[in-house]
Amino acid sequence: MLKLKSKSAYLILLLTIFNTYYCDAQQIVSEDEFMQHGEPIVRIFSNFHTDLSNEFNESAFEITRTYLGYKYFINEYFSTEVNIDIGNLENILSGSEIRRYTYFKNVALKYNKEKLTWYFGIIPTKLFKLQEKHWGHRYLYKTLADEHEFGYSADAGTSLDYRFNSNISADISVMNGEGFKKPQLDNTFRTGIGITVRLSEHFTTRFYYDFIAKEEIQSTFVSFLGWKDKRLTFGIEVDYMDNSNYVLNQNQIGFSTYASYLLSKKFEIIGRFDKLASNKLEGVENSWNNLNDGQAFIGGIQFQPVDEIKIALSYRNWYSTTVDISNRPFLFLSFEFNL
Repeated sequence: MLKLKSKSAYLILLLTIFNTYYCDAQQIVSEDEFMQHGEPIVRIFSNFHTDLSNEFNESAFEITRTYLGYKYFINEYFSTEVNIDIGNLENILSGSEIRRYTYFKNVALKYNKEKLTWYFGIIPTKLFKLQEKHWGHRYLYKTLADEHEFGYSADAGTSLDYRFNSNISADISVMNGEGFKKPQLDNTFRTGIGITVRLSEHFTTRFYYDFIAKEEIQSTFVSFLGWKDKRLTFGIEVDYMDNSNYVLNQNQIGFSTYASYLLSKKFEIIGRFDKLASNKLEGVENSWNNLNDGQAFIGGIQFQPVDEIKIALSYRNWYSTTVDISNRPFLFLSFEFNL
């Protein structure tokens, strides 16, 4: 009888150990299991600016951009994003009332596994995404290619990124070519290919080319060289467009260089120079885009009290190539709220 009790106690002990191990294993599995989750997207650009020239004397408070959206992670590979862009209407007729517009900036499905990333929907384009991230002050001024309409920040289409290793990646994209504000109006597409190379921990270079065929084949070439360490950020970008607006031999070139330096954890000084130029067509005295050709100077200081808020006081001036157009010096107090 005593022997039986010992066997029963031994069996109960084994069952207890097994049950404990099984429960712990189940807990480990549940902890490793992917949990679906989402996060909001809120980004707001605003400013107060005043014209320093005597000719125009313009001053105003503005909310130039508001991005509202939501990102949802379906599993460890798939995620979706919806992002609404609220801004001021552009290219309005003279004397018209300025209104705000609302567009879907991103409505995208993303797949990411190891070295491969795939996007589909209304997605960010590859033309100046890296440059914008490197510049880091979109709320002050757009990148050169964005400001002078070498392409769109987002478009409907698909893209594929592949990371060969930690230093080299390549991407290919096929887009409608109309931008995220317009529907597809024809059966042509804008096809692009790019390669990004990290030459060192701080040194990055990128080359990008795209083309779209309509009346003529319009092609865009972008080269970028950037440096970034704990304090100093520096970038040089050259953009070239051939047969701009699908007009034969109508070309333009842009150059942008900038630098920023962290004085402390919260204060940063910023400087930038841009230049845009276009060629002269046969039989025409001035360059075809002379009303928009010129040079931009930007300088200022940024204060970042917390990660989600940036405040900058900056001076901005545009010098037109056309002598009949006066330069436009402005003083800006700009804000970015990013959640």
